[in-house]
Order: sequence, then structure tokens, then C-alpha cells
Amino acid sequence: MQQNIYTVLVNKTHPVAEDFLSSVKLTCAKGTKDRPFLIEEKTYEAYLALEAYVKQQENVIIGIGNAYRSVEQQQMIYERFCWEFGQAYADKIVAPVGKSEHHTGLCVDLELFFEEEGFISNNHNFDRISAVFEKHVHPHLADFGFILRYPEAKEHITGYPYEPWHIRYVGQEMAYKIAEQKMTLEEY
Repeated sequence: MQQNIYTVLVNKTHPVAEDFLSSVKLTCAKGTKDRPFLIEEKTYEAYLALEAYVKQQENVIIGIGNAYRSVEQQQMIYERFCWEFGQAYADKIVAPVGKSEHHTGLCVDLELFFEEEGFISNNHNFDRISAVFEKHVHPHLADFGFILRYPEAKEHITGYPYEPWHIRYVGQEMAYKIAEQKMTLEEY
């Protein structure tokens, strides 16, 4: 029996299975600033619906800053963070190689578009983008099958600090259950 790829748990203690991608259909798309990326097909369809809804209902423009990452890309990010901020900080912020949700193609790092600035990445003006995500995006996530993967005050469970931009596709049924009970994927 084939596993449901959308329920897979990947974190610091649960690495992605080596054969996981054999069950996943990745599709090519363009993110913010026309950067190409890969993303799981159903996750991308759900993201596009979320993006259109948020723009229409809330007049907020979101984009994809990052989705699928290869092991090599994750290693480069980890090494860059070690070089720029030190290993202790990198170990808190960056998922270890093989233990990143980005290896699954099921998660999305969102970016916001501000008319005067264009798309801004998630490492600029944390308070400003957090407020926008919390008010205009987070309330709609479950409707499109997404969860906020690293919620505030759940760091002791997820192993990561609050990331208001990092969403994960799990399907509507599971997303509603997680949202209703204010759980993390680990708790579910």
C-alpha cells in the first residue's frame, strides 16, 4: 500500500526517506523575481488557489520564495549560515541535510509583495511581514490544505523558531484538524 505523501513528518529527528521522491510528482514553476523552482504538483495547485484568494479577498500579493530543495542546496544554505552567523546559530535555524521539509516539495516559503519594494524575502523586516501573514494569510491556510509549519510558542515541539512564511501542504482534512486543535504536525 502506498503511503500518503502529504502526512509525512520530516524534522530534525525524522529524516526524509531516501526513496520519498519516487512517490512525488514535482513540477517546474516560477517564483518571485522569476526564479525557477520545483514543487509537488498538488501542493502547487493548492498554493495557486491560496495566492488568488488572498489577493482577491485581502488585496495582499504573496509569492513563492522557495519550495523544493535538493540535498546539495540544503548543504550550501547550511554552510552559508555557518559562515555568516556561526554553527550554533545555523544549527538552530537551518534544517540538517536530509531532514528538511524542503526535500519533500510539500512546503513553501512565502514572500510578500509591497508596491514600493517589490517582493521582500522572509529575512527582511520580520515584524512587518509577520503581521501581514498573521492577518491576511494564516486564517485561510486550512481552506487550501496548508498548515503553518513552525508556529509561535511551539519551538519546543517543532525544534524551530516561529516562521510565519513557512507553510506545508497536508490536505484540507488534516489541515482543518491541526488548525482546530492548534497543533503542530508533530503533535498531530
